[in-house]
Amino acid sequence: MKYMPLIRAKVKLLLLIATISPVLSGCWDSSNLENLEYITAIGIDRQEEKFIFYAQLIDLSTIAKTEGGAKKDKIPNWIGRGEGITIYDAYSKLLRSAQSEISLEQLKVVVVHEHAMDFMTEILDALNRVRVARYTSWMFGTRGRMMDIFNASLVLERSQLHSLLYNPQQQMKSNTFVQPLNMQKFVAQFTEKAVTALLPSILATEQTWHENESRIKVGMIDGLFAFKAKKKQYYDRDLITGIRWFNPRFSRHLLAIKDESGKHATVMVVKSKSKVDVSFKQGKPIFTIRMKLQGELAETDGQITFHNIIAGLEKRVQEEVLQVYAAGVKQGVDLLNLDERLFRYHHKEWKKLAEKGGWHPQPGELRVDVHCVLKHSGSFIMD
Repeated sequence: MKYMPLIRAKVKLLLLIATISPVLSGCWDSSNLENLEYITAIGIDRQEEKFIFYAQLIDLSTIAKTEGGAKKDKIPNWIGRGEGITIYDAYSKLLRSAQSEISLEQLKVVVVHEHAMDFMTEILDALNRVRVARYTSWMFGTRGRMMDIFNASLVLERSQLHSLLYNPQQQMKSNTFVQPLNMQKFVAQFTEKAVTALLPSILATEQTWHENESRIKVGMIDGLFAFKAKKKQYYDRDLITGIRWFNPRFSRHLLAIKDESGKHATVMVVKSKSKVDVSFKQGKPIFTIRMKLQGELAETDGQITFHNIIAGLEKRVQEEVLQVYAAGVKQGVDLLNLDERLFRYHHKEWKKLAEKGGWHPQPGELRVDVHCVLKHSGSFIMD
């Protein structure tokens, strides 16, 4: 009988557990997946002292069917828009008309319009406070219409996940330009005082592709926004094409060469490596960029000589790099991130320059040495 109190206590505990277990749940705040709408891309604009919040939703089940080899019907695309005095206020206005629960757990893309870039610190802070927001999301700037970017067409009716917006690295494999940035890398560069953050600019163009006889709008990188000391400057792609040679993930680029007599060839550059040396003259830095390129002959008119191809290629790359530097000189922007080189490897001199307002690119402070090698000329016979 001495064990009876212990037995009664265990029985009471079992009865208590049996009573409350039906009303308990392991995930009391969970939601059924079929009741969620996933925002995969957001756009932030600013007009008339209000933030504009755009949200793109993709039917993930449709994407799964398409990638599985099913018939490729036109993939639906939904875009929401809200306005508010703050970013969260604009997001809240968008949620008013949501047909079910909205989730940011699948956020993959953030696009910031030029009009809102003066508030970039506030934008990054707001995104950082979203618990489920991913720092791996791709970031872009734009000067175009946000609705056009999110409504851009896909060739062969592929899913949005195959677009330039969602998969910029894939497009860069065939036509290298500025390195795509995810949110983590952009924030690191944006907050670093010696680094110029180069944010790719995207827009929708209908000047290149057609579906049958009809023009279609597709995404295109048209340039970049350079950020340093929380200030920004836009540069058109044609003005800074040489930025591609410093892309750490350089893949390939076709470059046309023409000699003085008009004979021509096209080279596929497949490797680009660079090294920066720094010397000082009267306290001012002199930079020398030494570049090594490797290419393959893609086409020729059969008349241009091998020597002229190499010479023309080296001259063309040198001119492109100097053009990038000159574009930065005009606005006092370090597009080649030479200031970072000073900060990391010549910090004593960098501090002296920082006390005088910091280093800014000046004419005559950059030399470019380019050495190119043609790996092979294919089936062409070269002299």
